[in-house]
Parts: sequence; C-alpha cells; structure tokens
Amino acid sequence: ATPDQPDALAVNLSSDRVRRARYLLDGIRNGQSLEALLGVQFERGLHDWTTRPADPVILDQLKPVFRAAFPIRRTRVPQAADGGGAAIVSEDHQVVNGLDLARAGEFPWGIAEFAALQADQQDALRQEKDGIANTLDSLRDVLTAEAAYQLALGNFDRAAAVVQSIGNGTAPPDVEVVRTPRGTGISFTNRLAVQLSPTTDGNPW
Repeated sequence: ATPDQPDALAVNLSSDRVRRARYLLDGIRNGQSLEALLGVQFERGLHDWTTRPADPVILDQLKPVFRAAFPIRRTRVPQAADGGGAAIVSEDHQVVNGLDLARAGEFPWGIAEFAALQADQQDALRQEKDGIANTLDSLRDVLTAEAAYQLALGNFDRAAAVVQSIGNGTAPPDVEVVRTPRGTGISFTNRLAVQLSPTTDGNPW
C-alpha cells in the first residue's frame, strides 16, 4: 500500500461485505448480469430513501435519468414469427447499468442536471453510488480470497476456475473460503486456577 493507493492488496471479508458478495454470486448463478444486479441494488436504494417514514429524500423520479445515462448494453436476439424472418426482438428489462455507475468518477457523474439538486439529495445519491461500489469491491475481495485459499490447499483446478470466472464474467464455483468450520482437528484443555488466601477470617462473601 502507498499513500496514493491505500487499499492496495487490502482484502476485507467482514460479514456485511460477504453478504454483499453472496447477493451478486447468487444472482449470477440465477442468470442475472452483474450490471443488472448492481442496478437493482442502486434503484432499490433510491426507492428506500423516497419511502422512508422519517425525513424522506425524494429520489425515485431520477431513475429514468440514471437509466438513460447508464444504460444496460442490450443483446438483441431475433425470433422468427410465422416462419418468417427476425420480426420480434426481445430486450432486457429496464434498469440502470450498475457496473458502469459504480465505476463512474466523482459526482455528478456526467449528468449536469444533478448539480441543481438539493444537498440532501446529492448526499443520498453519493451514498447509494458508494454502496454499489462497495458491493462490487466485496465481490472482488471474496473471489481473490477464494483463489488464494484454493491455492493454499493445493487445489489448482478450482483456483483456476475462480480466476477464469473473474475474467469471463461467468458464475464462479461455490465459494468455500467464507464457510466457517464447525470444529477443528486441534484439541486442547483450558485450566483455570483460583488462589484463595488461607488467612481470611469469617465469611468472605
């Protein structure tokens, strides 16, 4: 680590960050894209700010703006209709591209109209953007730790599969490094000695 890059080689596997990474891993295994999963988290955060009972911050109306600024890269799959050509085209559901947003720079992320928002709205947007960036970084840390864990066990095939999943954007194998063992092969006995004074008079209690 250096003053310019204080987080270099830093791996944080706190329970909150592991939960964030598991959310992404489970979604990818269910066929969702990383862009959509992070986008859903971000848009849910905007909705939670808008609907919270105390001191709400109205942000729901900004979802279309984010979707236009950070669109999902759609893959058009032509489907034949009545035996003809590509008459029907299916598109992905509308949600902000959370991966591009998480990698964006400083506020207002290239959206000029956000500069006119109120201070509490700007702060809430920064928090939600930092939240998806934290989720993405949590996934990196968990997969990095999993690859190092499998290498330490000598399981090179599994370590290679984890690394390949990172490069290809595919679902990695089940993560084992975050499984807390229920026991160990080491047994030991704790002994506690309490020394009492033999000169105490009367009832010490």
